[in-house]
Amino acid sequence: MMMSIGSYESVMRNSRDAQRQNDLNKIRAALEQYYVDHDTFL
Repeated sequence: MMMSIGSYESVMRNSRDAQRQNDLNKIRAALEQYYVDHDTFL
């Protein structure tokens, strides 16, 4: 039972990490597009 719980936790942690990475990529892309549109980050 402990092996399956540990495996489940690992899968969930990896899933959350992947979602965080995806979110950061979306933020990066939005900032890059803002810069292209306005020639500044401010």
